[in-house]
Formats: sequence, structure tokens, C-alpha cells
Amino acid sequence: MNQGFEPIASYYDWLVRILSGNLLFHNAISLFAKIDTPSTVLVIGDGSGKITEYLLSQHTVHTLYYVEISPTLIAKAEKRLTNFLKLNTL
Repeated sequence: MNQGFEPIASYYDWLVRILSGNLLFHNAISLFAKIDTPSTVLVIGDGSGKITEYLLSQHTVHTLYYVEISPTLIAKAEKRLTNFLKLNTL
């Protein structure tokens, strides 16, 4: 079975920062300025939830669907986003 990002999940944020600086983050959040306040959001592959955290700090989101392949990164995102969300996990 393909392990996806699981082998590097513990180092994910560090690797993203080393490989892209903050370019990935800044490119993603620049898109938020071009959309109206969303009530429902689908996030696919935000790793530890840094971009989603920013989105939730700027907008009122009623429903968030968060899809990530790595159980470790899901746990990190849940920890990061706990202040914003009432979590219902599948």
C-alpha cells in the first residue's frame, strides 16, 4: 500500500518552509481575496492545516470538509484548528 505523505508527516511543515519559503502559503491566501465569504469550504491536501487556519481566521465558515491522506497530518490539522471548529470526523 502506498504510504503517501505519512513517512514525512512529522517533518511536513519544515519541508514546505524549506522548499518553498512562504510562497505556497502566500499564493494560497492570495486566492482568498478573490472569493466572497464562503459558507461551505472543501479543503484537499492542506497538510497540517496552516492555510485553512488562515482562512478560518479571516472568514466565517459554517461547514468545512477537510481531506488529507496522512493520519498524522490530520491529527496536526485537528490540533491547529480546534479553536475554530466543532470537529466531526469520519
